[in-house]
Amino acid sequence: QGMQKEIADMGLVGPDQAYALFEDMARELGANAIEKYAINPNSPEFQENKEFLKGLAAQREGQGNPLAEAEQVKAQAQIMVKQAEFELREKEQQTDALLQQQKQEAEQALKSQDLIIKERELELKEKEIAIKAEGDRYKTELQFSATMATERMKQGASFEEALQAAVPEIARQNDELMTGIINNLLDNLGDMRKNDQAQFAAIASGLNEQIGGFVNQMNQPRKVIYDKEGNPTGIEPA
Repeated sequence: QGMQKEIADMGLVGPDQAYALFEDMARELGANAIEKYAINPNSPEFQENKEFLKGLAAQREGQGNPLAEAEQVKAQAQIMVKQAEFELREKEQQTDALLQQQKQEAEQALKSQDLIIKERELELKEKEIAIKAEGDRYKTELQFSATMATERMKQGASFEEALQAAVPEIARQNDELMTGIINNLLDNLGDMRKNDQAQFAAIASGLNEQIGGFVNQMNQPRKVIYDKEGNPTGIEPA
């Protein structure tokens, strides 16, 4: 038996030889029904059992090492986690870049809007300055014309003659302009009445009639404003 094991290890003993040895030993021991203890290699049952054993071996081989498979699954899971982390970081970087770009665009839009607002404010300021300068010039011209007319009246000119001498013909057609000049002139005459009553008395004769007559000749209706003493102080639209 020991020898048969040695030659079996050498590949010189197969299922038939092993069964023959088992049969001889069983008969020597007085056993007759050998099939009760071993399967004859030449029987269909042996072939079925052989196929079953092959399938079982193949199944075990396919299952492999559970520990190794667990490690493999763990490694694959770690790879998936790393991949997910990488994709997450990549998306975060893309999101950060997009947010930064949007922030820069918004800041640029605000700067552009601020620049537009400042430009408009500057334009308005320039217009205000121009309007004020024009108003100052207009006021100065009114005061200058009224002063000239006042001096003419001091020299003996009538109200209408003084205005004709102090104000150009084209300007006398502008009712708004003439209203301003006449009001400035009446302010001068009011100061004269307070400060130099003798001189005022010299030109006051018929002044109300002269003013009324001139106002009636204007393009747009005007009325004369008088103080409590009946002295003309200005004119306004009727």
